Amino acid sequence: MTGITISQSLRYALRALRRNSTTTVLVVLSLAIAIAASAVVYSAIETVLRLIPANERGRLVYLASTNAQRRPARVGVSIPDFIDWSAQNTTFEALTAFTFDTFNLTGLEIPVRVSAARVSANLPSVWGFDPVPGRTFRGNEDRPGAERVVLLSSRFWEQQFSGNPGVLGQVLLLDGEPHTVIGVAPPEVNVGIFRQVQVIVPLVLDATRAPRDQRQLFVTGVLKAGVTREQGAADLEGIARRLQSEYPRTNAGTNAVVRPLLELVGETTSFVILLLSLVAALVLIIACANVSNVMLAYWTARRREFAIRAALGAGRFQQIKELMLESFVLSALAGATGLLFATWGLSITRTVAGGDLLVFNEMAVNGRVLLFGVLVAFAAPFGFALLPAVRSLTHSPQELNDGSRSGTAAHGGRLRQILVVSQVALAFILVIEIALLARTVSRLGDLEKGFDPTNVLTLRVELPSAEYVEARQVRDFIDALLVGIERLPGISSAAAVSRLPIADREQSLQFVIEGQLLLAPEALPRAARAVITPHYLRTMRIPLIRGRDLVRADSAEAPRVGVVSQEMARRYWPDSDPIGKRIQFMPAASAQDWIEIVGIVGDVRNSDADAGVLPYVYVPASQQPERTMAIVLRTEGPDPAALTSAIRTQVAQLDKDLPIYGVATMDQVLFADLGSNYLLVGMLAAVALIAVGLAAAGIFGLIAYSVSQRNREIGIRIALGAQPQAVLRMMLRQATTAVGVGGLLGITGGFALVYLTASAIGEVDPHDPVAYTSVLVFLAGVAFLASYLPARRALRVDPMVVLRTE
Repeated sequence: MTGITISQSLRYALRALRRNSTTTVLVVLSLAIAIAASAVVYSAIETVLRLIPANERGRLVYLASTNAQRRPARVGVSIPDFIDWSAQNTTFEALTAFTFDTFNLTGLEIPVRVSAARVSANLPSVWGFDPVPGRTFRGNEDRPGAERVVLLSSRFWEQQFSGNPGVLGQVLLLDGEPHTVIGVAPPEVNVGIFRQVQVIVPLVLDATRAPRDQRQLFVTGVLKAGVTREQGAADLEGIARRLQSEYPRTNAGTNAVVRPLLELVGETTSFVILLLSLVAALVLIIACANVSNVMLAYWTARRREFAIRAALGAGRFQQIKELMLESFVLSALAGATGLLFATWGLSITRTVAGGDLLVFNEMAVNGRVLLFGVLVAFAAPFGFALLPAVRSLTHSPQELNDGSRSGTAAHGGRLRQILVVSQVALAFILVIEIALLARTVSRLGDLEKGFDPTNVLTLRVELPSAEYVEARQVRDFIDALLVGIERLPGISSAAAVSRLPIADREQSLQFVIEGQLLLAPEALPRAARAVITPHYLRTMRIPLIRGRDLVRADSAEAPRVGVVSQEMARRYWPDSDPIGKRIQFMPAASAQDWIEIVGIVGDVRNSDADAGVLPYVYVPASQQPERTMAIVLRTEGPDPAALTSAIRTQVAQLDKDLPIYGVATMDQVLFADLGSNYLLVGMLAAVALIAVGLAAAGIFGLIAYSVSQRNREIGIRIALGAQPQAVLRMMLRQATTAVGVGGLLGITGGFALVYLTASAIGEVDPHDPVAYTSVLVFLAGVAFLASYLPARRALRVDPMVVLRTE
């Protein structure tokens, strides 16, 4: 076609769309809503893909330790194991490791708590990012005794140092230790898992000081050219077996796995991306099927026009191109409108997420999302317009007869039925899947917490080892801080704990029970341990079941004592009373490490909502002090956070260089625990409702069109004495067939997808009767309304008007 022909065709298409403004608006809005929904979902996918700020992803994989006897089965890697893996493997060019930490940054006017990443010296070069300005770590700067250096994140550099390059070479005091600033990480590093990181320091790889069973490192590796992930896994498994033989106490049962890089974020990340992709595709397909029905009806009504044009010499291919050009105009308008809707939707998502749910805070209509919208808008006409265009241009000489409507009335009926069936089936699949996910998240949220989070404020302090060298100094500071806080108005009780419930991952430790047979290292029982101050159980309202609480008399000089959870008592003393029994955590330094059990308390939910209850031991902070503690306060007022300023002042009176951090109410902690799941399921539920709305519109349109085309038949039936109920049933039968067939196909597909989901996400119950019943009732109600409302129009047909027209 020449440029003039294209221009003429475009003007003709615009005139046709203006003449049929109702159809134009309906098509544009239907497509725009679907494009917006799919763009929001794609933005979530694109954000997840950027969670790991590594540029060189080609051969980069994730490595982890595993132990089938523990939960979670996949854990991090210890420093000694990482050193052995690096030295002994033959399939990786390089291994990198990192972990997260926090530091007190002092020497400033106001001390601040900074989030940090400790990384092996080779991680910046392996992941492919170069500091600007400055340099990265040298190869020996993660060795013991090396000079302490630090990289700043670009965001922290701008906020704290106003982007001044002169900060290079300056010395920062991190936990009282001097660190020289050598560079600033590029902005692309400040995303995903490193979004909150403000400083990056070398991870000191000292195998002589790091416990081999303290597995907290995240490890990635670059496979050598031509090496598969399976070959790398076999190599690593061989090393793990050798370590099991050499270190049976710490490595018994510990294996290694090599997984895709994205599983560094979570084991189910790859499946979640596939699920999100499927949801985006389904809503687009449903929208295209819906618009196809509209376009088929619209172009069928213009069949006489097409027949006349064909009789005047217009070729069929030429007319199809013109109809497709109309469709591209509609799709372009829908794409622009959809991206505008997507911008609003993402703004709402970020508002709901607040500042805590980092993944959702990074969602935006960026260049990649814009490209996605453009590609969808370009491809959509092939999905919704090509088949109706071809079908509508099937002419016969009868189309030139003004009075002939018989062909039009029946034209495309079967295709319309197929399109509605497909919409119903896909909507069923989508809603069943999301209903099961929603039920899963709801069950996790309703789990018994084991404590009362109401009016509880939490915050954290970490005492630097350079200044608080002795255990006595740590004890004295925590005691003085709690005494000062309890004197503040509005606080009923205060305490400290080493691991905040649900927020902090439990560390499972081996222990022995006095008087029981000594077991092999791999068979030793395990329990989580928390260091607490007196009044902790009272502050959190964790019930004391039997025995006594920990009190101030349990001092450093007193015999070591502890209280255990109900789960620990049930698991390890099923037929006896544990009170008075003694346990010893391994490895034990001396005979003084025996802990006498003096009480039994209620169970507290695990940090992994789906992992079940763990056995727990609580020991006094006076006997086993720790420098990093969470302070918990039960307040009397409705706004616990209002006391933050007074508490910060109290801390400054004891140590002006010690910042507090992690300030949050316990309700906020609980929301952050499952907040991402709530928001993800909510977003998918909104998409599912859009899909249901489009499918309902398809049913509505099918019946409405059928009524309009069967006016003559309906009028004659009524004139011959047909009852209104019989006419209504006749019209509903068409919808019932479409919904029934579509529902049957959808339920079958939904079952298959749910079982696939349950195999990837173990918490999903594929046999949840409440979810299935709710879905069937909801969709049946929607389908009935979508078909009943237009079917009622058949009862308003006046037979006299119809017969007079005939």
